[in-house]
Amino acid sequence: MALTITELVNLSHKNAVNKGFWGDDPENPQPRNVGEMLMLIVSEVAEAMEIDRAGVDLEHVMTMTTGKPEGFLVELADVVIRVSDLA
Repeated sequence: MALTITELVNLSHKNAVNKGFWGDDPENPQPRNVGEMLMLIVSEVAEAMEIDRAGVDLEHVMTMTTGKPEGFLVELADVVIRVSDLA
């Protein structure tokens, strides 16, 4: 199933609100600092760049001991999620 951009934006934002990125109360999201959100996007891009600079296969996805996936594609997905949340 393909998502429209509007659906991606809405899902990303809802997920961020539910995970507490917009305050502790999902029913009453608090305003975010746009500059901070932009820098979070930059940090995801920087993480992707570091993976590339390390010479890791860009399609390789690792699972950390925490269960969180890591890898170039994961970082790019994080960029899309953060941009969608900001949008």
